[in-house]
Order: sequence, then C-alpha cells, then structure tokens
Amino acid sequence: MRSETFEQVERAMRACNVPLPSEVRPEHSLVSELAFDSMAMVRLGVALEDELGRPILLDDWMQSCTDPADLTVRSLCEYLEGGAADDAVVPGH
Repeated sequence: MRSETFEQVERAMRACNVPLPSEVRPEHSLVSELAFDSMAMVRLGVALEDELGRPILLDDWMQSCTDPADLTVRSLCEYLEGGAADDAVVPGH
C-alpha cells in the first residue's frame, strides 16, 4: 500500500513530533503501536489539512472504531480516499 494517500499520511504523521519507526506500515495502529495521543491526533488533523489542501475532520474516522487499536494507517488512508471531509462544513467559512 504505497499509494499517494499513504505517502501523504506518512508525511503528515512525521510532522506530528511523535517518534515513528523508520518504516511506517499500513497495519500500524496509531494509538496502540505508534503512541498517538489526543494532542497528536489534533496535530495530525492539521498536518493532513496542510498536506491535502482541504479541511480534514478526523472525528468520524475515530468514532468509526470501537477499539482504538483499530485506528490504523490503512483505515485512515481508506477514510481519506473515501472522500472524508469533501463536504465538510467548517465553522466560520
């Protein structure tokens, strides 16, 4: 899974100041394996907006999983490729 989306997600993750392994894999869980906490998730949302050039609201993606371990790099890529936030209403815009 080395899609353009995966590359963009990896760049955004690396901008979050969270220590990451040299190779990020699609099956990595952001929470349980890569230690993304709530603040890192906020930074990830901002970094993804910068990377993709559009509003990104990660709430739906995070709420779609009952187990935080299921918040994987792959599931994030699939969420973004599915048009996440294409129709997002951003307050004040």
